[in-house]
Amino acid sequence: MPLLPLRVGGSPSTILFRTHRLRFFDDGNSLTKEVEFEALDATQALFIAYNEASEHSAELWREEQKLCTIRRDGSGTWVIGGAA
Repeated sequence: MPLLPLRVGGSPSTILFRTHRLRFFDDGNSLTKEVEFEALDATQALFIAYNEASEHSAELWREEQKLCTIRRDGSGTWVIGGAA
């Protein structure tokens, strides 16, 4: 089930975007780059991640929660792994 965007005061016209981050690591597991952006939900965040991390592996975070890891396999296919 997709996560719904946060609403303020129950008003359907006031939707809060959530802060997401892509964290890129080198082969030695050192953080090399971090990109922060706003998205309504995890689906939108994955679309943004696809553009930002098209050639690199990364971790996708929503605020302080790690959502998943994303990477390209040898054939160029995206592999989305769990948060662990």
